[in-house]
Amino acid sequence: MALSRVQKARPTRYNQGRIYSRELEGVQAAMASFDDREKGYESKFAHDQEIAFKAKARRDKLIARWLAPQLKLSEAEAAEYGRSLASHAHEKDHEAALVKRILGDCAAKGVEMTEHRIRRHLNDLLEEARKQVMEEKRG
Repeated sequence: MALSRVQKARPTRYNQGRIYSRELEGVQAAMASFDDREKGYESKFAHDQEIAFKAKARRDKLIARWLAPQLKLSEAEAAEYGRSLASHAHEKDHEAALVKRILGDCAAKGVEMTEHRIRRHLNDLLEEARKQVMEEKRG
C-alpha cells in the first residue's frame, strides 16, 4: 500500500512513533556524557597529584627552615638545604629517605633529634603546606 501525500505513517507497536535517528543521538549523547565524566575524573586525579607533589616539596622546604636554626645554617644555606631536600619529592620512598637524611645531618652537627619528632613535624608541615598550595591555586 503506497502512501499518498496527505497520509502519514501511523505508529505501530514496533516503532511506537519513535524516530530512530534521535535514539541514536541519545545513545551517542550518553556515551559522550560517559567520556566527559571519565575525562573529568582523570583531570581531577591529575590535579590532586599535582597538589600533593607541590605540597610535599613545600613541606620539605618548610622543614629545612625549621631545622636551620638548630643546624646553625645561614639563610642562604637553609634555602639551599630546602631545595636539596625537596629535589627528591617525586621519588617513591621519599619520606623515609628524608627522615634518614635529616637524622644524619642532625647527628653530623651534634643536634639531638628523634625520628618521632621529625615525622610529627613532617605531618604538621604537610597540612600547612597543602593549605598554602591550595590558597595559591585559588588566588
